[in-house]
Amino acid sequence: METNQRHRPVRASLMVICVVLASLSLEIARTSDLSSRVPSRLPVVTYRARSRPYSELGLRKGYRKRSMIRAMTQDEVEAILWQQRPSADTWEERFGQLDKWLETVCQLHPPRSIKQSSVVHVAGTKGKGSTCAMVESMARAKGLKTGLFTSPHLIQTRERIRINGRALSEDKFVDIFERVWTACVLQASKEGLKDLKGNKEDSRYLPSVPSAFELLFLVAVRAFAEAEVDICVFEVGLGGRLDATNSLPTDWIASSGIASLGLDHQRLLGDTLRDIAREKAGILRKDVPSFTVFQPPEAFQVLEDVATNVGSPLRVSKPLRPVPSIGLAGDHQELNAALALDLFRSFEGNKLQNSGLLGYYKDGLATVKWPGRAQIMSDPICSNIRYLLDGAHSNESLHACGGWFALESTRPSKENVLIFNCTGGRNATTLLTALADGMAGEVQETADYLSSLSQVFGTILTVPAKIDGDSQSGDNQSSVPEWARKLHSESLNALHFGSLEEALRWIRDRTSEPSDVLITGSLYLVGNALKLLGYDTEDLS
Repeated sequence: METNQRHRPVRASLMVICVVLASLSLEIARTSDLSSRVPSRLPVVTYRARSRPYSELGLRKGYRKRSMIRAMTQDEVEAILWQQRPSADTWEERFGQLDKWLETVCQLHPPRSIKQSSVVHVAGTKGKGSTCAMVESMARAKGLKTGLFTSPHLIQTRERIRINGRALSEDKFVDIFERVWTACVLQASKEGLKDLKGNKEDSRYLPSVPSAFELLFLVAVRAFAEAEVDICVFEVGLGGRLDATNSLPTDWIASSGIASLGLDHQRLLGDTLRDIAREKAGILRKDVPSFTVFQPPEAFQVLEDVATNVGSPLRVSKPLRPVPSIGLAGDHQELNAALALDLFRSFEGNKLQNSGLLGYYKDGLATVKWPGRAQIMSDPICSNIRYLLDGAHSNESLHACGGWFALESTRPSKENVLIFNCTGGRNATTLLTALADGMAGEVQETADYLSSLSQVFGTILTVPAKIDGDSQSGDNQSSVPEWARKLHSESLNALHFGSLEEALRWIRDRTSEPSDVLITGSLYLVGNALKLLGYDTEDLS
C-alpha cells in the first residue's frame, strides 16, 4: 500500500508527459504539409517555461509539490480555442458529454458550483444579447454581484465572460482556462486509454475534448462559481435545445427567456419558423418560470406547446407603459426591456410584475451598455466622420437597423457610406433588401434594393469580416465573395477593399465633408471596426 501511494505522483506525471508529447506532435504537424492528416480529435496542449504545481491547478489533493506542469500564455489560450478542428461527434453526441465536463469543472479543487436559482437563461434570434445586458445592468444597479456570459466577442475573447460588467482580466482568464483545459484533457486521456484497451482494432481512436464555445462556457461557470456571484446571466450561443448553456442543472435556473424569433442558422436549426421555435424552446424547464415577447403565431404556438409539455409556466412580457429611458437605441429595445424586467423580477421572486418600476430597474435600463449594437461614435482622426455601428445579421435585425439609421442620420445622402459584409453562408441580397425596407419604412421589391440604398448612400463598400488573422467567424474571405461581385457588377457606386483598415483609410481621404458611415451585417465586422477605432469593449460599468 505504501509503495502504491509513493508511485501515484509518478504515474500521474507519466500521463501528463504522454499528453504533452502527443500535443507537441500535433503542433509540429500543424506547421507542416501533413497538417491535414492530423486526427481532428487530438487535444492541443501548449506550455511555457514557468511551472505550477498540481495543487495550484486544483486537479487533486495529495500530489507532491515537485509535480509540475507549465503555465500557459494568453496567445496559447487563443491558439487552443480557435485552431481546434471540428469534432467528428454529432451535435447530439457533443451535448451528451457536457454533463461530464460540467461536473469535472465543478469538482476542481476546491470544489465550487453556481448558487441554486441564480441563473437567468436567454435564447432567441434577435435581442437575446441586449436582453441579457439589461438583466445584468439592473442587477448591478441593485447592488448585486453579477456574472454575464455572452457570444460572440467583439475584440477580446475575455469579453464573453464578465463579472460586475467587466471582462475577466487576462491573468484571471488564463488562470481559469488553464485549470479547466488541463482537467478536461487529463480526463479525456484517461477515457481514451480505456477505449484503446477495449477496442484494439481501431488504435487511431483519440478522445474528444470540449469545443471552443464549450470551453468558454465551462470557464464562465468556474469563474462565476469562484467569484460567488449573486446572479448569472447566460446567453444561448446557438439554438437552445443542444446549446452548451442548456447543460446547466435545472435547480440553478431562476428564469428562462426567449427573445424575438426569426429565420437564422437554418442549416442547423431547421428551415421553418416552427422548427427554429422548437429548438429555442428546448431551454424551458419544469417548474422554472419562462417568458417571451410577442411572436409570430406559428412560433408562439410551438413555444406554448413545449412549455405545456415540460411543465414550464410561460408568460408573454407586455410592453412597458410609459416607456422608461433605455440606454440602447431602437424601438425594438422596448420589447427586450419588457422581457428583461420580467426575467429579473422572476429571479428576485417578485410575483407582482405589474407593481411598477423600482428605482434600480429604471437606473439599470437607463445606463445599460451593449457595444456594437445601434452604437454611434466619432472618428478619432477625422471629426467630420460619424460611425453608426450595428452587428445586425438577420432579416429582422437588418430591418430594424435600417429604421434606426434613417432616424439617426442627418448628413446628405451622397456623403453617406455603407460598409457591409455577412458571414455564415447568409443571403446577402436578402439582408440588404431587409436593410432597404427598414430605411424606406416599406417593403421593397428585391430587384429594387440597390436603387433604394443608392438614395441613402453615396457609396457601398464591401470588405472581409476578419482582420489580422482573427478566426472566430470561421469563414474564409480572403477573396471577393460571389454576392459582393454581383453587387459591384450591378451598382456603379460599390467598391471592394481587401481589409476594413483600407476601407476606413479611403473614407478619411476621400472628402472633408461631414458623412455618416453605417457598418453592419456581421458582429465580427463591427468588432473589427471598434478595434480599429480604438473603442474599449471590456467595461460595461
